[in-house]
Amino acid sequence: MNEQVRKPGKPRVLFAIPSLAGGGAEKLLNDLIPMLNNGQYECELVILSDRNEKYLESLKASGIKITVMPSTIKSHWESFRYLRRLIREGNYDIVHANLFPVLYYCALAKLFGGGRARLVMTEHSTNNRRRHIPLLRPIEKLVYRQYSYVISISQQTQNMLLKWLKPSPRRLKRFVVVNNGVPLARFIAASAYPRNQLVATIRESDVLLCMVGTFSRQKNHLFMIDVMKKLPDNYILLLVGEGKLLDSVKERVEEQGLAERVVFLGFRKDVAEILHTIDISVIPSLWEGFGLVAIEAMACGKPIVITDVPGLSDAVGDYALKAGLNDADTFASQILRLQDSDAFSEYCSKSRERALIYDIEKMKLGYQKIYENVMNAAVKADSDT
Repeated sequence: MNEQVRKPGKPRVLFAIPSLAGGGAEKLLNDLIPMLNNGQYECELVILSDRNEKYLESLKASGIKITVMPSTIKSHWESFRYLRRLIREGNYDIVHANLFPVLYYCALAKLFGGGRARLVMTEHSTNNRRRHIPLLRPIEKLVYRQYSYVISISQQTQNMLLKWLKPSPRRLKRFVVVNNGVPLARFIAASAYPRNQLVATIRESDVLLCMVGTFSRQKNHLFMIDVMKKLPDNYILLLVGEGKLLDSVKERVEEQGLAERVVFLGFRKDVAEILHTIDISVIPSLWEGFGLVAIEAMACGKPIVITDVPGLSDAVGDYALKAGLNDADTFASQILRLQDSDAFSEYCSKSRERALIYDIEKMKLGYQKIYENVMNAAVKADSDT
């Protein structure tokens, strides 16, 4: 089918992401796309798979048109061809790619007949497996070069990306930072549950820790189980999320005799209410582009203890307690510092203060500015031809 003639109206933006499983990037799109769609843009979403989806129905309820790639498509080649055709025939103005391999498919579509749409992408992490294979750098440079803008979710995420790509000075202007944001009003206004709704056997003296995140190597759940062995018996850990390492974590819990002190809550959409109910949020990640859950916990007025890693550490600044990477003794001691009521109150106040700079409205304005620049460049290019 030939490309359609662009009709007057709102610019059309197609977001693309592998799936709507329960990770930070997926949650970000769940919060952000409806906000952009209600403004000056007409937004749609394409996903490669609807297996284990967590945000499909909420986005549909927000009026977002979602296209799911047919399950009969298996190979990278077929996936690329499908996405290229969708982009070409959809007459989009902007395609906004998120996560691998979608960012590759969109770049290849632009290289090989993917229509007139300009490409934008968001970089969500400070690290990935591709960056440990030097031979991939030339390919990555070619892929990223197809994007009009590469948005990093934190300054440290951009720093690490630039260190990997080593772009020429004239290309640096395409790399921009738009800090992740949280729908603060929703998290601030949420109400706590009765504590026994989360832990039926909870006692008055128990301290509730909470870790929210996909069960993956990055989130470092096994390390957190080691930390629990160093804490008194009245410390209870709630684990919110799913993922491929879930069974391994459950096995470690049983091996360490912690079955009564570690509670698996699964994937939850009531994270705000859970965070209001617990005492301390813990984030022991090996790496993070930003650490969205840290800001969510801060918005709920909870002290947080994190590993001092780029991205995450920058997001929280000096407003959280930190421990070195995989330093279980220090991580445990930082948690125990909050036994002191004055320290606990201090870090609750710090959390509320820090969260205020990460309102999702600011992020939306940042994205809108980038889209405006893309559209202006497209108009200029058309006028020059």
